[in-house]
Order: sequence, then C-alpha cells, then structure tokens
Amino acid sequence: MGEWAKQMVPNLLGLRPNQIGLLNDDRIGRALDRLFEADRSAMLTDFVVHMVEEFKIELEQFHNDSTTLTLHGEYPEADGHIQRGKSTLVVTFGHNKDHRPDLKQLLWILTISEDGAVPVHFKVADGNTQDSTTHIETWEVLRRLEGSTQFLYVTDCKLCSRENLHHIHEAGGWFITVLPRTRKEDS
Repeated sequence: MGEWAKQMVPNLLGLRPNQIGLLNDDRIGRALDRLFEADRSAMLTDFVVHMVEEFKIELEQFHNDSTTLTLHGEYPEADGHIQRGKSTLVVTFGHNKDHRPDLKQLLWILTISEDGAVPVHFKVADGNTQDSTTHIETWEVLRRLEGSTQFLYVTDCKLCSRENLHHIHEAGGWFITVLPRTRKEDS
C-alpha cells in the first residue's frame, strides 16, 4: 500500500505531502474494520444529503428498481449469522432473474433521482427476498430524505400489492407503476 501511495499526489487522497508515508496495509485494515462497524446507512444518508445540497439536486421524482446479483462459489459465512453485532447477508437460492436456479444470489435495490440519475438509496438484501417486500422500507427512506411525501415514486410492477399501494396512498404519497398481467384489473 505504501509503495502505491507514494506514486499519488497527496492532496488527491486528502493528505499533506508529509502524511503520505502514513498509508500502509495496517492503517487501511483498521479503517476497513471501522467502516464495517459504522452505521453505513446513516453514513450514506449524510453523504446523499450533502450531495443534494452541494449540487442542488431536485428530489421531486425517484426511480427504483432491483435485480439479482448472481454469485458463483461457496459463501459459508453469508448465512445470516451475527458477526460483530450485525447479521450477515444470506447468499441463497431464489427466483433468479438470469434464469439460473443453480446459482445463489443476493438482491440489489437501487433508487436514483430523476434529476441527474444520482443514486440516493441502495440496499443489498438476502438472496431470497421478494422485490415486492422492499418498497415500503425504500419509500420510507425516501420520505425521510425528502422531508415530505411530495415526490413521485416510479418503479416496476412489483410495487403493485395492496399493502404497498395502500401504505403510500395513506401517507399522501404519489407513485407511477405498471400493473402486472396477473392483476384482475387487467382482465
């Protein structure tokens, strides 16, 4: 790490020239340990709020989608057990969007602003998490970020459950989605 750092311009790393030698494997390891133990959700929210204010990003419309991350190999530690006070993700089989039922997966959920397509919220969920169960939590995060319900939530047909639609409607929120062909209203 030290050799790599010596090739860098110190101020690009947030350091003064006399501090560049302080970068080493042990220090980076300790920093990664602290990052693991940090409240990453709050840290990300603080970062997003700063970017919204700094670059005057409009938060009138959000676009949300999720996808599966297909994984190869063994993940014995990714079984939901408690590690350093936090549950690990569960890498497991689920309804794979790559049509690979033989491979394990995680679910990646991303929400971006319509203004500039800036990522404002993301989450990785257990591999067997159904997309439809993620919307209330995501919408509530956006509600706290925006400070109101006066934004448009645009997402796919997985939003279309009575629970999801009722939650957003009762809170005074707005949404645009697509009705899935399985809904009675479509027949």
